[in-house]
Amino acid sequence: MRIATLLLVATMLQAQAYAQQPRLVILIAVDQLRSDRLTTELPGGLGDLSRNGRMFSNAMLDHSATSTCPGHAVMLTGVNPSRNGIGGNEYFDRQSWQTRYCVEDPEHPVIGGTEGRSPKRLQATTLGDWMKAADPTARVFTLAAKDRAAITLGGQYSDASFWLDRETGQFTSSSYYLESLPGWLKSFNGGNSNQPAWLQGLPGEWTHPALGPRPDSFEFESDEFERISPHPLNSGDLEDRVNQIYASPYIDQIVTSLAIELISQEGLGEDDTTDLLALSYAATDTVGHLYGPHSSESMDTLRRLDVEIERLLQALDDHVGLDNILIVLTSDHGVLPIPEDASSATASAPACLAERTNAIELIFSLWWEVYWSYTAPFTGPWNLVNFAESQLYINHSLARELGTTPEQIIADLEGLLEAQPAIHAAWTADELRQSTNEHARLIRNSLAPPNVGDLYLQTAEGCLVGGDTGTSHGSLYEYDRHVPLVFFGAGISPGVTSEPAATIDIAPTLAPMINVPRPAGLQGKRLVLSPLESQ
Repeated sequence: MRIATLLLVATMLQAQAYAQQPRLVILIAVDQLRSDRLTTELPGGLGDLSRNGRMFSNAMLDHSATSTCPGHAVMLTGVNPSRNGIGGNEYFDRQSWQTRYCVEDPEHPVIGGTEGRSPKRLQATTLGDWMKAADPTARVFTLAAKDRAAITLGGQYSDASFWLDRETGQFTSSSYYLESLPGWLKSFNGGNSNQPAWLQGLPGEWTHPALGPRPDSFEFESDEFERISPHPLNSGDLEDRVNQIYASPYIDQIVTSLAIELISQEGLGEDDTTDLLALSYAATDTVGHLYGPHSSESMDTLRRLDVEIERLLQALDDHVGLDNILIVLTSDHGVLPIPEDASSATASAPACLAERTNAIELIFSLWWEVYWSYTAPFTGPWNLVNFAESQLYINHSLARELGTTPEQIIADLEGLLEAQPAIHAAWTADELRQSTNEHARLIRNSLAPPNVGDLYLQTAEGCLVGGDTGTSHGSLYEYDRHVPLVFFGAGISPGVTSEPAATIDIAPTLAPMINVPRPAGLQGKRLVLSPLESQ
């Protein structure tokens, strides 16, 4: 209640211009939060920001690759994936003919882990980088459950980006940023113990009431962690416990606690230099994939996140004062409702006539056709044709060795794919270049050279190409691209505006508010946040 009152007072005292530069900028990215799920009716922190901030009701992603890595990368770079180099969670490396992870980097090992991570593939700078260039004393940190969210938000020069390493159960970083973890994070992790301290005190089960329009147990929900409350949460060996918590709202609780500790221990916002903390909350995504956005589990996760944002706002007010903080709330993408749930069909997510198409079965059926048409008995079809995200790749040199041409294979596969009920179109490079269609523009904005495929697959609206249960995202339709976007702070007029906006507009809007020069050539625009403000 206190936070709601403080936010209301702050909006009543809005300055006519940005009279005082904020001491701290907070970006809150809520993974897989559809715009229609953020409402002013929420009683906690999410509702407070919605009621007292500037909400852009028509905010969209300006690209088709609606997944975590590109969705986070655009927020603070101000440019689309085609310009920032992050076209998906994975990309296909033609040179090695292997699928790669968007933030993998063997040259910079994860501290205490077995793999390497860095922003090596991010080809654009971020707001945090611009802040460091303008004033090297600015502090820039990012924190998330997912490494790809923390790293892409942080850019090239963040002081540190932290995330959960699910293999070890520790929150960590990589040698790209630090030689060793700070003492306060080691303590949060539990020192040298193999049992993370943040696990202590969590219940053994996640319980929740039956919420929403359908029964708690729905046939097409995942049963990996049970379909109905209670769900296992903190039982079994360490790997089981970490994975259970990661797929529950409790991971958001842990991230909030760690964010509050980071703010205090690193002294963010304590002097006149503006600092940045970018946070990404993952539970809406990990839970949403398993149970869908209209499930009891997803609704309980949102309710609990509302409480966590309230807790974060209270800590920020205690430490810095909300009148000294600029806050942005958004999401990296939305999600398709479980396609078999007829009650969830809307104009923006119509029922799919093909219902669910198993992605692995589709790939193997295509490989079978490729094998008998081109590679039998000399080599496996995956050496000639492979896939990453929504793109299909042809090995051009192997095609010629086998006595055919890449163009012939592309034409054959385009016909096979477009005959699939769940595939709306298989776009060739020429078709994408020449088309004036809005869908083609969104796809072009997602293609990140040099690892661009020979065909780009566009699913049919409302259709899911994925697993046998749960749901996913990744399409260019409104249910995946329409996301919340809220700004709160001094000089920002509260209310709802239908003015078009995109997540690439966030960094270009924030930079002048903290007197940081913007690089030339940004694709995002500066949003109008006050009646007296001009572009």
